[in-house]
Amino acid sequence: MIRMIVSDIDGTLMPIGGRMSPRTLDTIRRCAEAGILFVLASGRTFLNTARVALDAGLDCPVISANGGRADAHPWESPIYEDRMEKETARRVCDRLLRAGCFMTSYVGTKVYTLPETNGYGSLCCRVSEAKKGEAFAVESDRLIMKTEGVKGPYKFEAYSDDKALIDELRSEFISWGMSVSSAFPYNLEILPPGGGKGKAVKELAARFGVQKEEIMALGDGSNDVGLLLSAGVRVAMENAVDSLKAVSTHIAPHVDKDGAAFMIEQIALGENA
Repeated sequence: MIRMIVSDIDGTLMPIGGRMSPRTLDTIRRCAEAGILFVLASGRTFLNTARVALDAGLDCPVISANGGRADAHPWESPIYEDRMEKETARRVCDRLLRAGCFMTSYVGTKVYTLPETNGYGSLCCRVSEAKKGEAFAVESDRLIMKTEGVKGPYKFEAYSDDKALIDELRSEFISWGMSVSSAFPYNLEILPPGGGKGKAVKELAARFGVQKEEIMALGDGSNDVGLLLSAGVRVAMENAVDSLKAVSTHIAPHVDKDGAAFMIEQIALGENA
């Protein structure tokens, strides 16, 4: 029996840049009526993740910053945080500054940003929430990034169209023992060792007394691998990356076809097609 569902948002519950469909919203609400705890899990900052919940009229736990923070409700203080130690944060920050790529640091409810300086640019950084004019995004200079951006960040991000640079940075941070994943092409998310959505799910499951085999997880990106591995029922979207499909137990229809809602209806709510 499924007692807890944890789902990524963008590319899973709704198309990137879109909104949740009426069917998806109705399915989530029926989960609550059935006594199933529904959790939103995103790489977005807490404020943006909470906004998705509130705009949809959902009173549910939210995991944000790719697992750096978890809140029992979208308007409360965090019940779990996984912050990078300051010395580690300084080391990561200095390496990204040398790389000269567009970078961000997620600290509390703020996102510190720094423009790229190496001349390559980044098309995919346009989808970063730090590029969308959000009030919580702080346009920084090097001094602000090196002082405020290293105060216990949940994660750093790096964006660059220079694939060789991204691959080099990924290998280097992994060799340091950091958790590294990607939400978009030519993007890196650098988290504390062992960090990620999966770790946050385990913390919430322990708090609510839910066992792994009672959890259903859904996602589409490589930053959802840990999320799926924390669950007994592991659902990758048809539009998911191959690395996520490789660890899944089920493949859902495409996000544009309400695939997440379909799988929840079938598996968690026990409804016929």
